[in-house]
Amino acid sequence: MSSLYTSTLSLSLYWQVLLPLFLLLSLIFLYRFYHPHHLSHPTSCLPIECWDLIFDNCSLIDVASFTQTSKVCHRHVSAYIYRWVHLALCSWFSDSLAFCHQLQEHGAIVSGSFVLALVASPVWVPRDLDVYVGSTSRFDALVHYLEDERGFEDITPPPPLSNELLQVPYPVSDPDDVHHFPSDAHYCRFVKTASVNNHNSDVFVDLIQTRSPSPGNLVLQFPASCVMNWFTANEIVVTYPSLTVNNIALLHPHGCCAPTDVHRIREDIWLDKHVESAVPYSRARLAIMLLLGLHMEMSNGWALARTIPPFHGLLTGVASCILSAFTFGAPKRFPSTHASGP
Repeated sequence: MSSLYTSTLSLSLYWQVLLPLFLLLSLIFLYRFYHPHHLSHPTSCLPIECWDLIFDNCSLIDVASFTQTSKVCHRHVSAYIYRWVHLALCSWFSDSLAFCHQLQEHGAIVSGSFVLALVASPVWVPRDLDVYVGSTSRFDALVHYLEDERGFEDITPPPPLSNELLQVPYPVSDPDDVHHFPSDAHYCRFVKTASVNNHNSDVFVDLIQTRSPSPGNLVLQFPASCVMNWFTANEIVVTYPSLTVNNIALLHPHGCCAPTDVHRIREDIWLDKHVESAVPYSRARLAIMLLLGLHMEMSNGWALARTIPPFHGLLTGVASCILSAFTFGAPKRFPSTHASGP
């Protein structure tokens, strides 16, 4: 009888005390999990104007680091990056969202000095947009979009000058090892007058067909690490974030000299513009050029950031050793400037 009474008392205690306590703790957990604005996050009290002020004084990589603090920070970073990139595209396209839709539809990417300017916040303002696409049909569709819908004028130089742009600029035993253009590749250069920093100026779009269906394969063959970056409609990829943000680049072992005829057509096709912008270059063998990647996902608002590969710290240290071994002279840096956000 006593044991029965004890069991009944224990069951009653469970239902009256422990179960309500368990339910209360469960509700608190769910509330905190699904409501990032809860006061347990101090940053949730900051208005969006404060976030913009903070981000305006950060590089893109610094902005990305805020995503690891809280969900509310992640959302603010996502919105800021989205506005930042679309604001930068406004010099070329009045409807930058439509241009991003074209990138997504045709599997194209944007690379070159435009993406470097987003990442490193340099003192110069890019005026050319390098668009890479992986098939002839998609290339033709983008030509139609630029000419008929966006008002760009085709100023592609006639052959053989235009063909020089699609050649490997250094001798190789097997061009297929580094050459990512098909033999019948297409190249077009477009121009239109637009407002850049409140002044009318010509802006350019270079549309280039690559051999690989994934145009990013070509970007990884570029002559310096600082331009091995690209963005699509949904993501930004920065291959050497720690070096690029500090205005330092590893030099491709074969990418030292740009041929004169190519340099005359496109001032920034290889290295000269970035060297003049005070980016120091370091020589390293291609076999030890480690890919230290920051993959910034921008789906539904351009959120960030995943570091690849997982041994990022170890690889960063190895790359620093490589950099120290091959740097020519003391590194120079840009003046302390930051891109302005929206």
